[in-house]
Amino acid sequence: MSTEASREKFKAFLAEKGLRVTNQRLAIFDAAFAQDDHFTAEELLAHARVLDESVSRATIYRTLPIMTGSAILREIDIGKNNKYYAPCRDNRKPAGPGDLPRLRQDFRDQRPLHGMVRQHGLVQAWNDPGEPATPG
Repeated sequence: MSTEASREKFKAFLAEKGLRVTNQRLAIFDAAFAQDDHFTAEELLAHARVLDESVSRATIYRTLPIMTGSAILREIDIGKNNKYYAPCRDNRKPAGPGDLPRLRQDFRDQRPLHGMVRQHGLVQAWNDPGEPATPG
């Protein structure tokens, strides 16, 4: 899905939920889709404030669940209140039963998270069946 299609999907989702399309929400969207890698809410805040200095921390934390709920943003919870986010840039639906092959590919696509898991001293909660478990 293109960035423009994702933007329209986000606007439609906001309208469907009776929420306003604000400059701050669009700045958050633009900041999220400008990222090439996973990011935290605080990193997103810094990027969004470059686009619109009126974006607040509260707006970030209220908008992230909206973006994940509209399936334009993925949330990766690595535990200990550490969450990372990444834009959904394809047409895949959220994971469901029977999606193991796709989930394995998602795991391979998220290997940069291994470094973050080790950096924060966390235990890896998922393993690729073809690789040994990362010790915690």
